[in-house]
Amino acid sequence: MRRFFKVTAAVCATGAIISGCAKEADTPRNEDEKLYFDSWMHVHYPQLEKTGLGIYVIPEYEQEAPESEAEPVADSQYVYVSYTAMNLDGTITGYSEAETAKLMGEYEENSSVYYGPRIWTRRSGYLYAGVNEMFSGMGKGDSRRAIIPGWLMSYDWYGSEEEFINNVSGTNSIYDIKVVDPIDNITQWQIDSLGRFFAGGYGEHDFGYITEDKFRSYLESNMISEAKDSTDMYGFYFIEIKHGEELEPLDDEESSGDDSGSTGEEDKYDWEKSHFYTTSGSNDTTIYINYVGRLLNGTVFDTNIQRVAQDNGLSGGTYEPAAIQWGDSYYQLQMGDESSSSSIIQGFAMTLWRMHPFGKAIGIFYSNLGYGSSGSGSSIPAYSPLMFEIEIVENPND
Repeated sequence: MRRFFKVTAAVCATGAIISGCAKEADTPRNEDEKLYFDSWMHVHYPQLEKTGLGIYVIPEYEQEAPESEAEPVADSQYVYVSYTAMNLDGTITGYSEAETAKLMGEYEENSSVYYGPRIWTRRSGYLYAGVNEMFSGMGKGDSRRAIIPGWLMSYDWYGSEEEFINNVSGTNSIYDIKVVDPIDNITQWQIDSLGRFFAGGYGEHDFGYITEDKFRSYLESNMISEAKDSTDMYGFYFIEIKHGEELEPLDDEESSGDDSGSTGEEDKYDWEKSHFYTTSGSNDTTIYINYVGRLLNGTVFDTNIQRVAQDNGLSGGTYEPAAIQWGDSYYQLQMGDESSSSSIIQGFAMTLWRMHPFGKAIGIFYSNLGYGSSGSGSSIPAYSPLMFEIEIVENPND
């Protein structure tokens, strides 16, 4: 990633021009802002021509991928992108990459903060109109820098520059973007990413105690490949590490069916049944777990194991086995005790539901079963597949 430094800006002439303009009562919205921006452009980039919507692409920063590798962004609904945003004076206001964080003195080593490309949704309401305009003519691997007037820094999209000028006020900006991957189908893109992960991509990252050889053996023993889910639940992969105990069911009906998690088409997993039974005949029990939550690049974003938290720069957690209130389906599982509990994401609940008492397993799932398009804080970006290592343990109060 290129390093970005402040763009020197001396607009003495601009101030003189603006201060000499008297504003009348019926002055159109953004007239002064447009005058300032046009004057700034005249001083710094008089040779540039604006695009149809009104941004200015700086040719010196254009970098195109080899033609043989080019995949056009065109009408892709999503784009996986690295970026840096700046004000006109060069002050960096946003970024995606670790290199820029280091340049800014903001890099957090051994933390759960995610650094790397982001997925942007290319629709009104999700992405600045001026930033979206930058993708015109770009393809996979291409880089571009553009100057965007404040009225185009709008999540609401209009049909013309004039409509933006009349309706939007914003901050003039400079954006550097690099297209990592255009995305037509965000769901399939995630499934393909999981496939590459299972095909060996896990070996490129650090997963703590789970070495590359261990990971490979876990996948082989659970018959998981890049082309096959471990269950009939799309986008969800269950990897059993330790089987745990078998409890005697209450009657023959409850014990019928296969609970081995077989991947055969004729042998689907029965999601109606739990491996936990109580004497009352219902699933009104509490179990206790230790867990580690990771992105697929190995970054730990949550755990209740103190050693793992310390090794990964996490703090502020409660480092003791977490209580899980059981239910009659995985949708009903809650984290916490009877006095205070909260819902858990679906993929986490599904992993628990597949486990046996005192077993250990890994659940890996796409974002539809996690945090979806919103992500979570600075640790989990939008559309992130997640991985949870879970072990069911003894009640710490016994």
